[in-house]
Amino acid sequence: MKVIDDILDLTPSDFCSHLDPADSHGLLLDTVSAHQAFEVSLCASCTQAKVSINGSFSPSESDFTDLRSGNLPHPRHRSRHDANARAAEKQAHDLEGHIQRLQALTKVLQKHQRASLDFAELQRGLVAPIRCLPNELLLEIFYLACDGTVLTCPLKEDALTAVNLSRVCHWWRVVALGDARMWAMGIDIDTHDRSDSKIVRDVPVMQFSATVGLHLDVPVMQFSATVGLHLARSGNSPLSLKHIGANIITIDSGEVTERQRPVFYADDFQAMTTRCRHAVFDCTSFRLYLGSRSKYPMPQLETLELTNDEPTRPCELLQDTPRLKSWKQTIPSYRMAKWTCLPQLTRLEMTWMDWTLARGILLDCSCIEHLIIDVYTDPPNLDSPGAHGIATLPHLQTIRARVDPPCTTIGNLLGILSAPCLQHARFIYRVNALGQRVVEEGPGDWPDAQFRDFLQRSGCTMASLELENLLLSKAERDSLRKRLPAATRMVITNIRTVFPHPGADDLYEWEGGAEYQSRSDGEEEI
Repeated sequence: MKVIDDILDLTPSDFCSHLDPADSHGLLLDTVSAHQAFEVSLCASCTQAKVSINGSFSPSESDFTDLRSGNLPHPRHRSRHDANARAAEKQAHDLEGHIQRLQALTKVLQKHQRASLDFAELQRGLVAPIRCLPNELLLEIFYLACDGTVLTCPLKEDALTAVNLSRVCHWWRVVALGDARMWAMGIDIDTHDRSDSKIVRDVPVMQFSATVGLHLDVPVMQFSATVGLHLARSGNSPLSLKHIGANIITIDSGEVTERQRPVFYADDFQAMTTRCRHAVFDCTSFRLYLGSRSKYPMPQLETLELTNDEPTRPCELLQDTPRLKSWKQTIPSYRMAKWTCLPQLTRLEMTWMDWTLARGILLDCSCIEHLIIDVYTDPPNLDSPGAHGIATLPHLQTIRARVDPPCTTIGNLLGILSAPCLQHARFIYRVNALGQRVVEEGPGDWPDAQFRDFLQRSGCTMASLELENLLLSKAERDSLRKRLPAATRMVITNIRTVFPHPGADDLYEWEGGAEYQSRSDGEEEI
């Protein structure tokens, strides 16, 4: 065995070595006295150590010879071997105390080493290149570090960049607190993804909250307090707010009785809405929680997205929104035709709106530039041209419409529009859950007459026209191509089509019909 071989290679001098007086320049860690058995000296120019052992155990050459031979000792010599073993054990026990003292000395030296390195780092920090940066440039670096900061509930570690920067040193703290824009942030609360809207205690987050100086034991309280800190330090800088799901959150504290706590109280919410520039609201949860206090002025609001509301009950959140330019709602058939903010919108996104409601909204959107709308006609009746007036949209540049059914709905939409600046138009017929469109008996998908009247009425020179999942015969495609300027890019894309009735495919005069089998093969630029 290797251990036995190592022992057998030892000599008596290894158990009793003495210091050379010529090496007295080394570091003396222990001195020899009448009652001391060990002395250690470290070389001043290398890591070698010289140890003088003056202990009770000093094996002879004959002891090593007996070990190497491996023969059974004579009975009269057994007492000598037992005595040697006891002496070696005693010396090992004595060495343990000296080892502990040397280890304690090592820890003291390591502590002084760390203190010296820390002091050196602080000294170099005083003359570091970043110290030469002017406050204005340092603040721009802080802006980049804090860009896109979103406070989520529960808190995440990367949400407190501004707080961490302000704790580096006094200079950085002065710079960080000197500009309120650095503390402007997004606030994101989404309880839809949580089972029963529960938030469980998060130990890492609780420990991290000490970074902010908040000794709180509930993640919701940590979040609310951190938001309050940012609100206080950001002055009147604009904020972004997203609130999806219930405002009341159940806190699982590990107790028999769970506690409930609102994420925001009414006064806190009012303080944020007056500074909110971009907002996403769950209307129903706000209405149920805030009740009659849900009307707040939002003078800085520019973009708004509404979700989860009753179609027949418009949200009362908006009272004063002079800067609102972008509106997005994912609430089908939302009644918003009488809202005073419509004439000032430049971007409008609506999800599956009944044509009669969409028509009233478009008649009021005089400044719209980008229109994204999902609209259906039920029953599928075509409006009489000009029966409800013309929606003149002098600034409209792009329109993207998902329609159902295609011919009637596109015809109604084009029948009331006048858009002299229109550049890009895209019309999409929605598909079923399997990614297929069902072709029903009847005329083609494209309202040629209404499109002709729209071009004459608007006088626009479109840059592109895209049709997706619309079925056009070759004659219809040729006619459409002739109506458009030569520079207009026209793209027709179709996915897999299902014909529910035998012979339904005979309604369309396909040429090269294989090119419409799939999206990869079904795009044709004319």
